[in-house]
Formats: sequence, structure tokens, C-alpha cells
Amino acid sequence: MGLSERSAAVRAKFRAEASQHLVKISVLRRLAAKAKMGMAEEWINEHIEAGRKVLVAAHHRDIVDALALKFGGLKIQGGMNVSEVEKAKQRFQEESLEEAPVLVLSIQAAKSGHTLTAAQDVLFVELPWTPADVDQTVARCHRIGQKGSVTATYMLTANTIDEKIYELIDSKRAVVNQATEGQEGGVSRSTSDLVMDLAGV
Repeated sequence: MGLSERSAAVRAKFRAEASQHLVKISVLRRLAAKAKMGMAEEWINEHIEAGRKVLVAAHHRDIVDALALKFGGLKIQGGMNVSEVEKAKQRFQEESLEEAPVLVLSIQAAKSGHTLTAAQDVLFVELPWTPADVDQTVARCHRIGQKGSVTATYMLTANTIDEKIYELIDSKRAVVNQATEGQEGGVSRSTSDLVMDLAGV
């Protein structure tokens, strides 16, 4: 039995509204990231001065580009060919701290398949939507050849969408832990819950 015209119209309206909210979320994420660029640069500089290479993870192309430009130009993001990616990885892994202190990763483009054990510190300037993506990004350092412990730092801008996304990831991780390890956790929130929160529904 086909959908009535009214039902189809309602679904189309919901899809259009969801699309608008996702655009708003993207704008809010970018604004939150831009607000913390100065603090991110300070954090990175402190680690470089302490003699530590750093992986920086972000989502938006302009944030990846700006941070890479500030710290030597090494990055992995969508649109790069295989040879460019391999060259960036090789430089970060093999060159000195002075020559290649930072590699900036687009979370989606670089969350798997790369060994980046030259760093023990990962800074998330922007967060992905799932704990699996967080873990995959940190795992770039946590591979064979790593000689120390790996630390992930999440940089959040207070009273912004950052806090909502962090809560979402934390909630999803609790559910995964409960399912796989029998740990008790709270009720999972979904990305659609976040859309509804931001829409004021």
C-alpha cells in the first residue's frame, strides 16, 4: 500500500528540516573549533617545547589546513593522493622534532590504516560522532613500534556544541561497554537526539 500524499509530504518536511539542522550543526562545530585555535596552538607549542611530537585531529578542512600551515604543513585529509599521504607519514615518522613536529589529521580521512608511532600525544581539536572514530584515531599512535603510553586530549569550548558531542560520545561508549563487558551504563543518546536538542524540540 502506497503512502498517502499527506504522509509523503510530512516525510519530505521532516527530511528538509533535518537537513537544515545538520547544516546548523556543522556551522556550530566550525565556530567552536575556531574559538579554540589560540589555545590549541598554545597546547601544541608546549608539547613541542617539551620535546614531544603531536598528532592533531580535526574535522573541517579549513581547521586542518590552518593548523597544518601553522606547524610545518604536514597533514592527511581527503583529496590527497596516496603518494602525498605516504610522504607526510614518512616525514612525520622519520624526521626530527624540529623538522616535523606535528601531523594534522582529518578524522575521517586518517582514522585507519596509518602507523604514526612518532607521537604519543593526540589532540582532538574537533570530535567525531562516535567513540569508534575516536579510538581509531588514537590507535594510529598505539601500534607496533610505539615505545610509550599514548595520551588523548579533548579540547572543548565551554557552553558550545562541543559539550553536547562529547556527551553523545560518552553515552555511546557506555552502551558499548555495557554490551561487550557487562558494565552498567546510562541510556544511549543518538545523533538524532542531538539534532532535536539543538532544534529546541
